[in-house]
Amino acid sequence: MGGVCAGLARYMGGQAVFFRIAAVLGLFTMPGVTVTAYLAACLLLDKIPSRRRYW
Repeated sequence: MGGVCAGLARYMGGQAVFFRIAAVLGLFTMPGVTVTAYLAACLLLDKIPSRRRYW
């Protein structure tokens, strides 16, 4: 919904489907933690990652 799974997959170099499966499994096993973490990620993470150099 908020692009969190796709963004994490892009950042970590994985496939979004695995992050989505993990999110759905998290909803069934720990719904309160999963919903809170997802909403926090939607609000706190950058919409488009910057290409800044750190060195």
